[in-house]
Amino acid sequence: MSMSPSACFLLASALFAATCASAGCSSDPGASSSSGDSAVPNGATPRLSTKDCTSRCEAKSSECGAPSDSAAERCAQVCAESRTEDQLACLEAKSCSKLAAAEDLDALCPAKSTPTPTPTSSGTTSSGGPTLPTELTIKGRFGDVKAHHTKSDQTIVSVLSVAPEPSFSPEQPVTLPDLSSKDVTTTIASPELGSCKPTFSYVLNSSQIGVMIEGSETLPDTDCAAFTDAVARDGLRATLKNVPYPNGTSRATVKIALSP
Repeated sequence: MSMSPSACFLLASALFAATCASAGCSSDPGASSSSGDSAVPNGATPRLSTKDCTSRCEAKSSECGAPSDSAAERCAQVCAESRTEDQLACLEAKSCSKLAAAEDLDALCPAKSTPTPTPTSSGTTSSGGPTLPTELTIKGRFGDVKAHHTKSDQTIVSVLSVAPEPSFSPEQPVTLPDLSSKDVTTTIASPELGSCKPTFSYVLNSSQIGVMIEGSETLPDTDCAAFTDAVARDGLRATLKNVPYPNGTSRATVKIALSP
């Protein structure tokens, strides 16, 4: 049976409370100053990976004297929900007695967030603040690559994969669009496709814009082989439409401009 994040944190709090009761909170290692119980700083901060959240939670549990095996289990439950940097910084600053008395992490250390804005065609919100762009250009230089062509009987399969570091215009949004969504449609501006109907696969994160192109054709047709060779030699210009942002309803038109 699954538990809510609040229930998970209550279990963790009970663990702290039991430790506190047996060890005595008068020597609470986390209660050294009043700043430890201050509110979470203003402004949203990035979400932590589950690994980072769990590691820092376990370190705080150890500081409060919790057994390592129990702390690992409870922290895994606490960090199953996406947590922000400011939430973990707040948790680390809290005294063990405060943690033991807390009802849940969100009540003790609420995540700072801003209301979801209503986007307009200009890429701004109705209130004038920033939002996820409805149009985004991604550029990258992939260097010296070659397409791979595999012949079998009368069939030739051509594959090219590149993954350069991306640059964004406008600047990189706080949430990247999901280029791999099945709803995305791709239009190639250059090079010429001819009669080739390749399959495109995309991976996008802050460190790479990955594009894999695969095309299969029956000889004597070689348009897919020519297309992948041309991309490796001259680059790729493509427009992706109906690209969704994760966990929301916003969509964007994404232009990809890659060059060797």
